[in-house]
Amino acid sequence: MTAPFLVECTKPQDLAIHAAEGYTVAGLQRALYMGPDGLKASGLAAVARGLEHSGPGWAYLGWLAQLPVLRQLLQLLLDGMGGGPRQLPTAKET
Repeated sequence: MTAPFLVECTKPQDLAIHAAEGYTVAGLQRALYMGPDGLKASGLAAVARGLEHSGPGWAYLGWLAQLPVLRQLLQLLLDGMGGGPRQLPTAKET
């Protein structure tokens, strides 16, 4: 199960999900969230922000995952399970 699938299955409102390979941000290594107000989040925080666009239960789960100590612990756990940063070719390199 991938992060985009996790967020998509919650039927988010006002959220566009794009593949990282087609994005033009240099050095993109993790999931990236860019809010309408310019807010940027990466990794687990990006997935948590994506969950905020779903129902109240999912939004609450996303909010909990963003608590400072818990977010760092969960990101470390995900990195250890193979969900760490990776180099992806951008659209310009392909």
